[in-house]
Amino acid sequence: MTKKSVLKLAMTIMAAFMFTAVSGQDHPATINHTDDVGDYSVGTTTYQTIGFDFKLYVAPDPVFSPNYQGTGDAGTNLNSGSQWQWVFGPSWDAGVTEEDIAKSWANENWVMITPPEAGTTINYWVKERFGAAGCEDDGTGSSHSVIGVALPTAAIAGRGTDWTELTPDFEFSICGTPINDIIDIVFTETGNDVVEYQKYTYGIRVLRTVYDGNDNVLLDAENNAVEENNDVTATFGKVADPDILTSGLSQEFEIPSPLTIVAHEGRDYVTEYVFSITSESIYSQISQVSQTRADAASTGYDGAVATVTYKIYPQPATGPIYHIPNDAL
Repeated sequence: MTKKSVLKLAMTIMAAFMFTAVSGQDHPATINHTDDVGDYSVGTTTYQTIGFDFKLYVAPDPVFSPNYQGTGDAGTNLNSGSQWQWVFGPSWDAGVTEEDIAKSWANENWVMITPPEAGTTINYWVKERFGAAGCEDDGTGSSHSVIGVALPTAAIAGRGTDWTELTPDFEFSICGTPINDIIDIVFTETGNDVVEYQKYTYGIRVLRTVYDGNDNVLLDAENNAVEENNDVTATFGKVADPDILTSGLSQEFEIPSPLTIVAHEGRDYVTEYVFSITSESIYSQISQVSQTRADAASTGYDGAVATVTYKIYPQPATGPIYHIPNDAL
């Protein structure tokens, strides 16, 4: 091979390499279809909370839509002759019928998706065609899996360490000494089987009631309750912070302060604390992202209707013994 031929071959290889490198950058890495939702990126699977519909977008062929930028409206600068069709099933050509068409041929590179039932998967396929002749992608098209995820929920259970268990329904008691405990939180989010996506926050509400010796709500001199379902969450509970999520389906909440006994007019009385998951306080990474994709307001969810109860009894002080004195006659 002559030196000229070698040089020509090298230039051909370099040109092919440069073309491959450039063509690999033709499709944007991310798109942002509105100003307030955030970037969509290339991927194979979407985990979506049920109840929140969202859009999938496919990158247009860069030859036919060279000015497509993917900013603002994701359909900006699409070639007017390009069309896309979306179907669902195991593959594009696996016996697709009218019932399998998610969106018929249209000059729109997106489809609106309703997530399937929690824990189930739907595979979506899309192809592009162009021009009056209907030149269609002769390959398998592009595919994406959508997995339905249930709304997150949680249950709580008190450990009762160093407490006396009154009932098997997490009711505990102790005499006199202020003490705290650890409450276990167990989350459920059917369909979310990815460990790195299992992130949550929650709130713990705490109500306090004071009782008399007959286990009735303690009343003052005006027959008003001294304390009945008094919200003491600020001292003994937890407020959910949607911006701080903690990893793990199983988490621990340590009561931050010892549960103190309440005194009224100088005397200690039976004091009860009831812990529960705060209403609409459960947030998960999947649900928050799902709401963002659906351009919906961020909301929290309820946990299981369950409580953990701690009752502190004052220790009795034994009084003197009475008798008839020997010199009473």
